[in-house]
This record gives sequence, structure tokens and C-alpha cells, in this order.
Amino acid sequence: MFAVIKTGGKQYRVSTGDIIEVERIEAKPGTSFNFEEVLLIDDGTRTLLGNPYLPKARVKAELLEEFKGEKVIVFKKKRRKQYKRKRGHRQIQSRVKILEIIPDFELKEKEIPEIKPSEELKFIQVQAEELREAEVKTQEAERPSEGVEKEVKFRKKAKTAAKKTREKETKSSPD
Repeated sequence: MFAVIKTGGKQYRVSTGDIIEVERIEAKPGTSFNFEEVLLIDDGTRTLLGNPYLPKARVKAELLEEFKGEKVIVFKKKRRKQYKRKRGHRQIQSRVKILEIIPDFELKEKEIPEIKPSEELKFIQVQAEELREAEVKTQEAERPSEGVEKEVKFRKKAKTAAKKTREKETKSSPD
């Protein structure tokens, strides 16, 4: 079982017994506390995702110690201006041991109704059949009937015949 928690603006993947280093936590060494911002819990068979956090889920942890992290050097320089500044910083961090991951599966089971695969498959098949029927109806509506097609062809022939007769008349008439 593992969980993803958020603390100090960062996300950590933790499981029971892990020791992690996080941003400073306001507690005394040796005390236990809870991480309330749990984003995800996975137990191997189920995965619970929060939106953004899981309600009523928590990760119980114990603060082992506080220590200073590695030194970060901040160096500023502007070339050809004789400007240089060098500063260092050591962030205070906390070492934490994860004691227990406490999910709330009962709440999630009530919220999400389970659909049996056979029922879901039947529902999808019915929807697909309805879509096919609607598509056939629209194609039939768009396709003109045979009588209309014949009339359109007749009109085209009549227009071309009239055009040809006009051309003959203009050629034969002397100007």
C-alpha cells in the first residue's frame, strides 16, 4: 500500500515504514502527527484519487528530527562592473517516519455505484444501434427520390437544348 501526500508545496510517494525528508514541520521531535493532504491511495487492488484531496483519509507519521539541509550558494555577478555577491542558505528540514496509511474506503464505495460489465456492454450496444438507425434515416432524407432525379435530369437536358438553339439562331441571323 502506498499514498501520495502533499506537504511544503511538494508531493511525496510514501508507504508504511518509509523515512522521508520534508520541509520544516512545526512539531517537537518524537511526537506523532497526521498529514491531512492525501492526494492518492493505492492498496494493490484499488486506487483512490482525490479531487484534489481525499476526504477523511490521512497518513500518520512521527517526527524523528529537525536538521539543516545542504548549503545552497547564491552568487550574483555583473560583468565589467566590479559587482559580485556571494551568499549561502541552509533550509531547515524535518526527517519523518511514516507509521500508518489510513484510507476511508467505505465512503468511496457508497459514492461510486459499480456497473456490472454485462450491463455496461448492453447499454453501449443499445446506444450504437440507435446511432446507426439515426444515421440511416438522415441518409434516406438527404437522398432524393427517383421521380425528383428524373425531373432534374430532364430540366438539365432542356436547358442545354435551349442553349444550342439560341446559338444556332445567333449564327444564322445576319447582322
